[in-house]
Amino acid sequence: MENRKEKGLLLSWKPEVSVWDYEKVYSEIQNGKKVKTIGWRTRALQEVKIGMEVFIMKLGEEPKGIIAHGHVVKGPYLENETYYVDIEFDSIQNANDEKEIISLAELKNKFKSKTWDSQGDAVGSYIDETILPELKEIWNKLINREENSKTSNGGDEKETMKNEFDKNVIFYGPPGTGKTYTTAKRAVEICKTESEKELTDYSEIMEKYNELKKKNRIEFITFHQSYGYEEFIEGIKPIVLNEDDESEDESENNQESKTNIKIENDIKYDVVDGIFKKFCDNARKAIIETNNNDIPLEAYVFIIDEINRGNISKIFGELITLIETTKRAGKEECISTKLPYSKEEFTVPDNVYIIGTMNTADRSIALMDTALRRRFYFEEMLPNYDLLKDIFVEDKGIKVNIGAMLKTINERIEYLYDREHTIGHAVFLELKENNNIDKLENIFKKSVIPLLQEYFYEDYDKIRLILGDNAKDEDEQFIFAESIKPKDVFEGDIGDIDIPEKKYIIKYENFRNIMAYKNISQKKDLSKKISDE
Repeated sequence: MENRKEKGLLLSWKPEVSVWDYEKVYSEIQNGKKVKTIGWRTRALQEVKIGMEVFIMKLGEEPKGIIAHGHVVKGPYLENETYYVDIEFDSIQNANDEKEIISLAELKNKFKSKTWDSQGDAVGSYIDETILPELKEIWNKLINREENSKTSNGGDEKETMKNEFDKNVIFYGPPGTGKTYTTAKRAVEICKTESEKELTDYSEIMEKYNELKKKNRIEFITFHQSYGYEEFIEGIKPIVLNEDDESEDESENNQESKTNIKIENDIKYDVVDGIFKKFCDNARKAIIETNNNDIPLEAYVFIIDEINRGNISKIFGELITLIETTKRAGKEECISTKLPYSKEEFTVPDNVYIIGTMNTADRSIALMDTALRRRFYFEEMLPNYDLLKDIFVEDKGIKVNIGAMLKTINERIEYLYDREHTIGHAVFLELKENNNIDKLENIFKKSVIPLLQEYFYEDYDKIRLILGDNAKDEDEQFIFAESIKPKDVFEGDIGDIDIPEKKYIIKYENFRNIMAYKNISQKKDLSKKISDE
């Protein structure tokens, strides 16, 4: 790729009409992976070859510009009278922030010889060899954030906030994929100073996390259906006064009179700050102290677990706009609002990070409040089989690789349901310390089977397919389908009632049979390590 005469390939993406899963690609690349996209429509470009550099131009809705980079790994190839290429992406930017992409206006101004937004580009065009080197240089500077080293106050040498983390992010995925732990790890990383070492050990991370919580730099709450604005921002709440309470106008000199006066229990109403408002006030004080003492600015992280279970409009109210990164305190587009009860002017400080978690098995991400979706980045978390690939359960000389087994189960769940209802790797992590048949039996009895019963509404035929019971011997089946005749159960004429001719029995004794796990798939050798993909 160092040949200076080599061309590049420009392809375009229109979010309003494309089926490309941008959010998934963005999430995986942010986690350090390379992502392959199969079947990107193009023209029959003769010079396209494997290894050619590819840039993706976002067209259609604003902002427009180059958002991603990768290489051709296959193509062009012809299918159904249409040419396609396969692309492996290695870097991608936030497509909704003009500051994080190479804007269309910048491209038109810098490279006037090329038409960047024509219809021809929608199905592929070449990036001339005279343009490609400079375009690569601009892209590398962008993704390395070289131009973001300046502070928001106009280039002051004093570093304020680290900017490599998104201010508003939601980790989403099936249960048991490590979302809660990831939030703790991310919160610690956000709060880390330049002098502090990078923490990788679980116990060290959680120790630091709890330390930051005690300092009120990290707050953790869980949304639920009855959670409201009053708990989150502010509200009017009753305060009970009794004879032990000192009146507001009392002083130490008149305490003696309380012995002779009976004060009846009473109630007063007062404006009480909610948890997020208190948190923002603490973060704002940190900014003031920083400005006064010339010390590094501290980050504050607010974690919302199960964010999709709350009524977002009810909880956030007018703050749904204020949490935007461009609308924060100190920004050019800063917006403040007068709170309804206290009448205080309120803004969200720029040193506040908001992290949410969401179980997609509870409710589809598509059903989330649109206003919230626009203001958060989403990072998908799926089962990580690599965390289990070295975990084996052995009994009677037979080994079963837990990562390979779970991957097989999840492939079937995804086929019969969707990937949002797959089983997370965290369910099996305890086998790392105690990898015996007893522990595996317990996990299946108390976690896997109940979860499948819930997902498939006790459709045992599907559950049997997922566990491979339809292809096993009876003594290896977790769920056994026993034929039964109505006359063996009922007496007399049963009429035209549709009665099942089999019943399902959970064979608990088979949970101790290692072959029941090994033969979940007879096509794959589950005793082997899963292959790297």
